[in-house]
Amino acid sequence: NPLITNSEVSFSVHISRCTGPLNLTGFPAVSVPCGCVDNLPVGMQIIGPAFTEGRILNVAHTLEQLHPEFKKTPTATRQIV
Repeated sequence: NPLITNSEVSFSVHISRCTGPLNLTGFPAVSVPCGCVDNLPVGMQIIGPAFTEGRILNVAHTLEQLHPEFKKTPTATRQIV
């Protein structure tokens, strides 16, 4: 795991690590903020069956309305590798 070993990761691997399988299947997905860990932002990915974009967007919107604390802006000052 590159995040644990601090090794270099190619750009394409980095951007597709969590979304690659969904890009291949066509399932709709959205990421919403869900707080901070060690003052760094954390996101939650919501995935739905094919053609349910409206449903997952409604779930994401509802979560953001019910938990406004999830939108807290982190104040981390360390560099993220």
